[in-house]
Amino acid sequence: MEESRLTYLVGRYADNIASEAELDELFGYIRQSGEDAGLKTVIMQVFEQHEVRDMADHVEWTAMFEKIVGEEELEEAVPMVHRVHFLRKYWWAAAVLILLAGAAVIFNTKQPNMVVAVQHDLKPGHSGAILTLSDGREVVLDSTANGNIAIQGNAQVIKKDGIIQYEAGKAGIATEIVYNTIRTPKGRQISLVLPDGSKVWLNAASSVTYPTAFTEKTRAVTITGEAYFEVAHNASQPFQVKAGGQTIEDIGTAFNVNAYTDEVAIKTTLIEGAVKVNSTILKPGEQASLDAQNNIKVNKDADIDEVTAWKNGSFRFSSADIHDIMRQAARWYDVEIEYKGEVNETFTGGISRNVNASQLLHILESTNKLKFTIDGKKIIVEPVK
Repeated sequence: MEESRLTYLVGRYADNIASEAELDELFGYIRQSGEDAGLKTVIMQVFEQHEVRDMADHVEWTAMFEKIVGEEELEEAVPMVHRVHFLRKYWWAAAVLILLAGAAVIFNTKQPNMVVAVQHDLKPGHSGAILTLSDGREVVLDSTANGNIAIQGNAQVIKKDGIIQYEAGKAGIATEIVYNTIRTPKGRQISLVLPDGSKVWLNAASSVTYPTAFTEKTRAVTITGEAYFEVAHNASQPFQVKAGGQTIEDIGTAFNVNAYTDEVAIKTTLIEGAVKVNSTILKPGEQASLDAQNNIKVNKDADIDEVTAWKNGSFRFSSADIHDIMRQAARWYDVEIEYKGEVNETFTGGISRNVNASQLLHILESTNKLKFTIDGKKIIVEPVK
């Protein structure tokens, strides 16, 4: 396999957008290559470029990666707690998942005894979104082929490998400032590169509105829902994110903003660099929560892995309330949630976002605390009596 093809496949895997055919091609090549130093180098370089925290999205990959890089290197790169995942296809063959429900710790190496009641299973979300152009036209990106999409102002809108990019036109041509919006329905997510080179990952049920050229004193964008930013720093033209009642100003950084209207607060989590949330400056690892009364609280020890799990293709919970978990499930599987009876359980654990809803619910049911029923486009949650 040519190195360019291998780099492409590993990159697609790292960004969690590889098709099943691409996964089969990649893992098939890894099986054949065995102890190949060149393969190891390519994988490590791509993973570093993509800042992949969870290098082992499923057990098959873990075994292969251990064989390639060695157990000691893998342990340094990926702590054991981060390597507990489920196969995309063979979820039942996964190794240990640790779940904490109340005071109970469960080590689950097989299907739970309980069975989720399913009429029609719910498939996971996938890459896709709707692009609204400056004249109001809408482009469904799910079905749009790679290549040129539109000309907006002085920029060319391009889809490349599932990522939306903006490339500036010829310099010196004066054009009016126009705005585009990318919106992800439930069950969709997408990534894009803004005109200044900043990267944005957009979670399900979210949107980002931005100019097609940054010509003002600040580079300002507006979001709803949840987005992860890697900002191209420009001290002379600060980058601002407006979300709900707050303005986040970049000081050269990567950060996550959760501004869903059904959450109790807008949460800005700093991964690296620095940001200013209203008048509060965050350090890496800190999270600012802005409530409905515009009060800010800062958590100085945020769980970065949990916050960014969605971007890396996983659900990850750390003493998470079942209502928090089901809000995530509702957005990703595009369903309604109904509660019957009093439901107040917390969970710690993780699973790939590339599994059907029933498989996520099987794991939650393994605590013997809750019962789930999938009824059309609804998930019913009730306590076990």
